[in-house]
Amino acid sequence: MESTHTLLARLRARDQQGAGRVEDVAYGAEGIESLTRLDGRALSIRSWGGPTAIPGLLQVPVYMQALTRAAHPDLPEMEVRRRTLLKSARVQQLIHRLAEPRGPWVHLIIGERAVTTPLPGSTAVHIAQLKHLLIMAQRERVGMQILPHDHVPPALADHCLLYTLPPEGRAGAWEYPHVGYVETVIGGFYSHRPGDMNRMLSAFSVMQRVAMNQGETLRFIQGQVDQWTRNPR
Repeated sequence: MESTHTLLARLRARDQQGAGRVEDVAYGAEGIESLTRLDGRALSIRSWGGPTAIPGLLQVPVYMQALTRAAHPDLPEMEVRRRTLLKSARVQQLIHRLAEPRGPWVHLIIGERAVTTPLPGSTAVHIAQLKHLLIMAQRERVGMQILPHDHVPPALADHCLLYTLPPEGRAGAWEYPHVGYVETVIGGFYSHRPGDMNRMLSAFSVMQRVAMNQGETLRFIQGQVDQWTRNPR
């Protein structure tokens, strides 16, 4: 019988270069700050928030707090607030960059359930979040689509980001044309391996193809705002 060590060795990819786990500690949230720095360099950002959550780059502070509490119920309230401040700074940086002449292109795909189902708590939070989506969608460099709930995301993808980064160095070499980031129950992981990036590009392409277009998306969100305003629960 093979040992556990041998089984894990068979499971491990031979090539471990170009990918790794994102730094994460119980009360550090260094990953948020690292993502903020990547946001600040990116030429374009693609984001999928998962089936049930609004992508982080579109979240308003009250929604951030509610989502952090729901996802991490054991976190102390002080840490919830600290992470909210870090995430809010990240969103504000993106908003400032979008106002620049050479700001990034941002394409965000949102799961339908994230739009139709409020997080635990006040529906006022949900309405505020949906109104913010409508505001952000008016920006020239922002694309927004809703993935209908009857479409399964490729590879059952949870929250992920795909960055296109500028060339670096004297020769303007494109050392890292794309960097991907994914969140899982055991932590966040990044990769810039070409094979991984091709899979991520393909996944986003599939989701964009089957998702509502921008006009349909905005009408759907506005309909949800109207519904939740008339019939808060």
